[in-house]
Amino acid sequence: MWRYLGGANVVRGVDVLRVRDGRVAEKFGYVKT
Repeated sequence: MWRYLGGANVVRGVDVLRVRDGRVAEKFGYVKT
């Protein structure tokens, strides 16, 4: 999980990586403001 603080704005997000055979097969990003 990560959080970005920019002044009064707070952005929280989650990056989900699915790895298959040593490669990133899928990437899902979720951002909540």
